[in-house]
Amino acid sequence: MRLQNFSKNSLGIPKFPEPELVRAQDLNMTYHRDVVPAEWLTTQTHNGKAFLELVQPLSGESMFHDYLERYPLGGAQHFAYRLSIDHFEEIVGELRADVELQRSNF
Repeated sequence: MRLQNFSKNSLGIPKFPEPELVRAQDLNMTYHRDVVPAEWLTTQTHNGKAFLELVQPLSGESMFHDYLERYPLGGAQHFAYRLSIDHFEEIVGELRADVELQRSNF
């Protein structure tokens, strides 16, 4: 109820859509480089300025479970921003190459 009041009064979102079941293995999502069986409920909405997603882990291992293990009361797991960037794919490629280089140095 607190979330509904906050989303309606503060964010201008009267109601989130019904949650959908997501299965990580159906989307080939990885956890520590391996596709693992994991399930969670998610609902997403947009208020014209911000995109919000709520996630409730149900089973398996995932970054969501890791976060809740570390912060059992929950909270904001991450924030994302959309920026206008020229040559986006080139920049992403460079970042991925840097990550792979760092992994190989461990």
